[in-house]
Amino acid sequence: MNSLKITRDFGELSFYTEGSGPYLLGLSGFGCDHYNFIDLVPELKKNFTVVLIDNRATGKSAGTKKDYLMKDLAEDALAVMDHLDVKSFGLMGISMGGFIAQELIKLVPERVNALALICTTS
Repeated sequence: MNSLKITRDFGELSFYTEGSGPYLLGLSGFGCDHYNFIDLVPELKKNFTVVLIDNRATGKSAGTKKDYLMKDLAEDALAVMDHLDVKSFGLMGISMGGFIAQELIKLVPERVNALALICTTS
């Protein structure tokens, strides 16, 4: 997977891309990094450009000493898609990633063209 970083208000946010085709953004659960989806990537990359994020204080992303909200994590994810210049994308969230996905849809409903909520709640 291609490993990339952007700078956010708390430090560096790591994300990964692989594949080609329409964009599919994966958001991981509490305390988990992009590896939540790693077993799905070989199949998904056949039809999608998969984007996976290490949320704040997970994986290779910087930690933070400030409190933050789900909306902040959604804004981090949106910043990644903006950095990639992606105008529309599918979205999948596992566990807390489903909460983040719902916050992201509230921010830019016109940009999300598909949603999968996995092991999460509304």
